[in-house]
Amino acid sequence: MSLTVTTLVIGGNAEYLDETLFGLEGQSRKSDRVLVGCEDDEQVDIATRHNFPYIKIQGNFQEKLASLVAAVEKADWYWILFADSCPDPSTLARLALTAETSPSASVVSPKLVDWDHPDKFISFGKSITQLGEGFELVDAEIDQGQH
Repeated sequence: MSLTVTTLVIGGNAEYLDETLFGLEGQSRKSDRVLVGCEDDEQVDIATRHNFPYIKIQGNFQEKLASLVAAVEKADWYWILFADSCPDPSTLARLALTAETSPSASVVSPKLVDWDHPDKFISFGKSITQLGEGFELVDAEIDQGQH
């Protein structure tokens, strides 16, 4: 089975957006669709230079994400990237494979490392309590290949 994947990029940090879009372009498994949410003209210019479609977004995270989802066709999976989350070249291929081989998973996510210190975790997934409260599985650890 081959999933359709739409990548939604939530702008907000033009300083990193250019490199994140380069990372998206360099994926070994390409997204079926991409949409960049831009908060200002500088971000629009960056998305345009990369030939990615964009829409203007504003508000909190939920409002920005809802605007992006409403502007695209339904997909099997949505890959949500923030402007400052440049992916490694095999990230989407690995996430898609995990999604395809884990039918009970509704969310899959990669480990996130510090932009300037890639040996340090920022996040390694979240879980949820029985009461519906989210918590980090790993927080600010050194990446020693343990996960």
